[in-house]
Amino acid sequence: MNIRNEEIVQIKAAIKALETQRSLLGDAAVDISLQALHLQLQIAELVAVPDVVLQSEGERRHATILFSDLSGYTMMNEKLDPEMVQDLMTRIKSGAIRIVEYHSGIVNQFVGDEILALFGIPIVHEDDPIRAVRAALELHRMVRNMSVEVEPFIGRPLTLHSGINTGLIVTTERDSRDGKFGVIGDTVNTGARLLAQANEDEILVSPETNRLIFPYFKTKSLDPVKMKGKAKPMIPHRILGKAKIRTRMEASKSRGFTPHIGREKELTILNDSLEKTIKGKGQLVTISGEAGIGKSRLIYEFCNNLDRKNIDVFQGRCQSYGVSTPYLPFLYALRRVLHLSDEDSLSTLHDKVVTNLTKYNIALEQDIPIFLHLLSIPSDQYPLNKDLAGEKLKQTIQEALVTINTINAKHRTRVWILEDWHWVDEASEATLIKQLDSMASYQLMVVVLYRPEYSPNWKHLQFQTTIDLNPVDEKSVESMIKVIYGVNQLPDKFASKIFQHSGGNPFFIEELCDLLKEEEAFLIEDGKMRFLHPIEHHTLPETIQAVIRAKLDRLYPEQREVLSLASVICKEFLQQVLEQISTNIEYLDSSLEYLESSDLIRQIKNLPEKTYQFKNVITQEVTYKRLLLKQRTILHHLVGETIETLYPERLEE
Repeated sequence: MNIRNEEIVQIKAAIKALETQRSLLGDAAVDISLQALHLQLQIAELVAVPDVVLQSEGERRHATILFSDLSGYTMMNEKLDPEMVQDLMTRIKSGAIRIVEYHSGIVNQFVGDEILALFGIPIVHEDDPIRAVRAALELHRMVRNMSVEVEPFIGRPLTLHSGINTGLIVTTERDSRDGKFGVIGDTVNTGARLLAQANEDEILVSPETNRLIFPYFKTKSLDPVKMKGKAKPMIPHRILGKAKIRTRMEASKSRGFTPHIGREKELTILNDSLEKTIKGKGQLVTISGEAGIGKSRLIYEFCNNLDRKNIDVFQGRCQSYGVSTPYLPFLYALRRVLHLSDEDSLSTLHDKVVTNLTKYNIALEQDIPIFLHLLSIPSDQYPLNKDLAGEKLKQTIQEALVTINTINAKHRTRVWILEDWHWVDEASEATLIKQLDSMASYQLMVVVLYRPEYSPNWKHLQFQTTIDLNPVDEKSVESMIKVIYGVNQLPDKFASKIFQHSGGNPFFIEELCDLLKEEEAFLIEDGKMRFLHPIEHHTLPETIQAVIRAKLDRLYPEQREVLSLASVICKEFLQQVLEQISTNIEYLDSSLEYLESSDLIRQIKNLPEKTYQFKNVITQEVTYKRLLLKQRTILHHLVGETIETLYPERLEE
């Protein structure tokens, strides 16, 4: 394992050990030591950015390809001075890089007036197709805004047209003159042909991309189109705009929830914390869990049963492509508190902020300039104090946010939900810490949701409760499946197979069940299910694979290598076999330890030999699929030879 990552593990262990010594050493001594350790941890995490390394021979990856081309480029060259054309193209290219990178993609190549952007290379995100469409919409809007400058001279609008496709590609790093990454596969070709089909200011997506972006965008199916190299015509889908649904939770709610099963204990903990809050004892509840484990659903069920007449609920959310936006989760919540809309003009936004802040509490009138500045709303009536700048401005903003969070919480209960805190920006983190320092005597309950890779920067507080959300058990999985399919009885071992594949992750369970239903894998007769095909014959849902791939990309190269080698061996694997085939033997022990702490594998035996197992079948399959076919062949041969050498008497086993 990377030495820097090993240091982080050691510091976290020291912090955990020190917390247990409070009764022996006293709070003062422990707090002083913890401050030093937390500083070390911040520095270590700051430099511990994993290198993105692709093997020289390439890698199989699932990615989204965005092609965009200018309509009106030829006319512009004919009628404008070359210097003006060059200046405009430079601005378009700079804007394209900024927009694509904001959504965590990369502009791989500019060819004349054509843009080729990649999402899912070199780093996978769970929602790469969604990011690509959002980026395309912003690119189109940017060019439309620039068009007003040249339209009077060329006699026509300047617009983009775009094609987007998602699928398997093979990628390699290469000479940056031809694009940083070489991308090969039918996915790329289809994306280029969608571009050719798109009209001016039109964004076309393939059926696969359209399926993955539903229900986050409004789309329209077009007539089937015969494309070169395709046996069957393809149905392109035109992007009409964003839909109101923005999160996976909202999408689940729109199609109807499955019953909430197996989380009674966690709901009790939340309700107990709420009772303390109502009595004027501020509470912090942290909920940690992997993607899809049910953090947002747990909070939805908790909030759904609150007495909204007497309890205010506010929600803020971090975003993985908004980590550079200061105070993002608080801005998210503030816009809702002040009833601001994306469709509002600047003057309407200004009036709403002024009116709703004073209506909320007259004492907030003095902070109107701060909130207008924070929301990027210009104001001559409420100008920002010229003395406020730098650190002083930052402190003033944070104090204003803390004030609006607590100002009515002396006599009225308030619940603040902060989701996806693992993507938090530095300014929001500092604001939350300031909030925690001053909330103990308020009717304020703060609930922070994050994934296990996040390490809180605040010390454990007396009014803090921690919920580690674990996978549901096999009995709960069986109950979920029965409700999803509306049956009383399941085929033999079916629930057990779903449990093994999903690892007890509720999102994975629902997606697997939806896939089997869509592919008509079974019949239901008299409340009983009868399978037509074994579950193993069905491809894993792309939504699940994306979650796993994103997690794999956060590993260091040596950790990914160990996991890849293990995926070739079997769901269960012996450490001794890995020792014989690993090229990074010095990192093997620490890599296995890290993979186990990351819930990707678990140790199931120590004697007579250390034996490990993938936490779920899905992780093994997704890891294995990233290997090139020739790599799989070589590694299978190597594993076979190693087992024959180490265990000649156990070959039948």
